[in-house]
Amino acid sequence: PPRPRAGSNAALDVAAGAGRDAVYLALHGYDVEARDRDPLALARAAALAARHGARIATVLTDLERDEVALPVARFHLVVCFRYLHRPLFGQIERALAPAGHLVYATFRVGQEKVGRPRRERFLLRPGELESSFPSLEVLHYAEEEPLGGPVTARLLARKPGAALVPG
Repeated sequence: PPRPRAGSNAALDVAAGAGRDAVYLALHGYDVEARDRDPLALARAAALAARHGARIATVLTDLERDEVALPVARFHLVVCFRYLHRPLFGQIERALAPAGHLVYATFRVGQEKVGRPRRERFLLRPGELESSFPSLEVLHYAEEEPLGGPVTARLLARKPGAALVPG
């Protein structure tokens, strides 16, 4: 992940699950908020963080509810792996602070032939992820389809603007 700058280490792990990525970020200097709708997964995330001497904040959040409101311009890094809920894209985009980075990787059409997920609503269309965050500058985008899978799309993007410096 991008290295945190002084005063710019707030990170959000969207659909954090058992916290593997959140703990990794915390161990690399980020102040991580891990959000997921599964309280047992968040408990496992907190336990994993404790075992590794890391601190993460876990926030029970049903990311698929209409009233979800992620904090605006708060996070310098947002990560989302193996999760897709298209109505959340705008919230993720707004949650990034100026000069913040988004790292997003999930499955796309074709994955249903090699494994889960199989339902179309959980699979990106070709090129979809690259164009889903219109206010962000795409730094890297790749779609991969190795023999046997997984069939994925990966995005690294940056929100324009100067980094906020704490007062």
